[in-house]
Amino acid sequence: MKKLVIGLSVASLIVPLGFAASAMADSSPAQQAQQFVAKYQQNLTKENGLLTQAQASSSTNAQVVALSQTVTTLNQTIAGMYGDFQSLTAARTSLSQLKSSANSSGLTGAEKSVNNKINQIDKELEHMKKGKKGKDNKHKGLYQQLIKDRNDLEKSKKLMQVKIPKVDQTEWKGHPFNGGIPNLEKTILSLQNSVIHYTKLWIAQANPGSNTVTGSVYGN
Repeated sequence: MKKLVIGLSVASLIVPLGFAASAMADSSPAQQAQQFVAKYQQNLTKENGLLTQAQASSSTNAQVVALSQTVTTLNQTIAGMYGDFQSLTAARTSLSQLKSSANSSGLTGAEKSVNNKINQIDKELEHMKKGKKGKDNKHKGLYQQLIKDRNDLEKSKKLMQVKIPKVDQTEWKGHPFNGGIPNLEKTILSLQNSVIHYTKLWIAQANPGSNTVTGSVYGN
């Protein structure tokens, strides 16, 4: 009978401990980063030992096949998630270098032109207030027209301004991904535990009535 073979796709994604820790240190404590990578590697070692035992069996029992397929699917999922984790940590390093900056980069040319016109009208209005011919109709009409022009210019200036949405930083204590990477770490470790669990079941189903899982490999 042909043995069931499962590729250890997750194992190829192991990264040096120091590199992973430095990549994560910008938004989580270095100790937490080191603990995650250490646990990840520890799980991989345990998985590899169990898989070696599981693949030694030539059983084609339906339950064995189902368990082997489950382990394969989980390993592929973990491999993809770990690749995402690496991409996110690289992106996080770039984002952590961003500094707070003012929302506005200065007035545009059009805004400056409108402001100049408003200033000119303000000066003319002030001059007319001080004048002595403020009671004739022509003077009043010109004064009212200047007021209208000034109001229209103020309205047009408001339309030019781009409203930049405010960011509530209190909701992003896990900046820059609001705790997303630590949650991803937990999910990866949880799925690794699932791989270990189902590989143990695979070995047990392939070897009924015998104790094929050694204490050193079986773990706690």
